Amino acid sequence: MTIAQKALIKNGEKYLMLLRSPNEPVGTLLWDFPGGRMEEGEDLLESLKREVKEETNFDIEPRKVVFECEMNIAEHDMKFFMYDIEKVTGDLRLSHEHSEYRWMTIDEMRKEKLFPCVQEYINHG
Repeated sequence: MTIAQKALIKNGEKYLMLLRSPNEPVGTLLWDFPGGRMEEGEDLLESLKREVKEETNFDIEPRKVVFECEMNIAEHDMKFFMYDIEKVTGDLRLSHEHSEYRWMTIDEMRKEKLFPCVQEYINHG
């Protein structure tokens, strides 16, 4: 099973959402939370911090896991851990993996095409 983490970065009632680029092989043109897969030898928090830094240029301090989900994506069994983020520093810059960002409320997210684990979070949150 592949492990991945997502960062729930909030500004008031809005979450930072990233639109996956058209050239991304998985989740193309779906809105997603920042984060990604854990690499061999990393622990969960190292992986989350690295992925968020790569995707947004933000340095973060995760607080705790607030949601977990398991699903099969592109023929891979995946387990996602979603973290509440305590502190964010840095200037937002997107990586090539994403073409757009937006701050969205839960209600705004419901109107968009979402990455599957984000949809699960919305459905159960």
